[in-house]
Amino acid sequence: MIRRTDTPEKLWKHLEEYGAISIPHHPLGGPIYPFNWDRFNPEYEPVVEIYSWHGNSECDGCPYEIYNAYKNGKHSVRTPLDAGHHFGFIASSDSHDGYAGNLTRPPRLIKFLQMFYKGKATPGPGIAAVYAEELSREGIFEALRAKRTYAVTGARIVMDVRANETTFMGGRLDSRGAPVSVSIYARGVAPLEKIEVIKNGETAAVFEGDGGPEFKQTHIDARRERDEDYIYIRVTQADGQMAWSSPIWIK
Repeated sequence: MIRRTDTPEKLWKHLEEYGAISIPHHPLGGPIYPFNWDRFNPEYEPVVEIYSWHGNSECDGCPYEIYNAYKNGKHSVRTPLDAGHHFGFIASSDSHDGYAGNLTRPPRLIKFLQMFYKGKATPGPGIAAVYAEELSREGIFEALRAKRTYAVTGARIVMDVRANETTFMGGRLDSRGAPVSVSIYARGVAPLEKIEVIKNGETAAVFEGDGGPEFKQTHIDARRERDEDYIYIRVTQADGQMAWSSPIWIK
């Protein structure tokens, strides 16, 4: 039996029967209107698409910013993070062509993107990386709900980000006012150009790559700025491929 819903609330009620989740896609705009964060529901939306074939929804003016972006400071991924919402990051192809994760762009999609990017397309289809305890449907859904995820533009970049060595990306840490060490590990498939620490919507630190594909560094976050800060890591390869860790929240 097919059931139709015309509001998010009705959809979520229906999803309860299956233990499913919903994922906001390209919230900054692109092919449809931007996402209305007033309707965000963390119970059913543990992760958000920060990047897809259509472009980046991280913030206004971000690298590979999505076309038709609504630049009013109300729709990017950082907007709800600044408001105190908790969710992890994923990326996805979102190309509706049945080739999820395939780095080879279908000709139809190339032509579509070139209309908006003036001959320059996004660097990849977008892939969701998930740290699951087991390779199963149940394991992947558990990891998504726990926000143990990160987003990549297409290249198989490996990321491992932890606070005080104990709190994995997507988690929460009570620092009790003490400085926090953020351990960052990234391994790319091309030389890493830069690794950025994003804290509360601002760039807190930038590390330059050494010309190789691997990076390991500890960043000390010494100052609490809010009742609960958030930190995530943005990685850029020399070839333009990127990755974003899910945030860590520090109380």
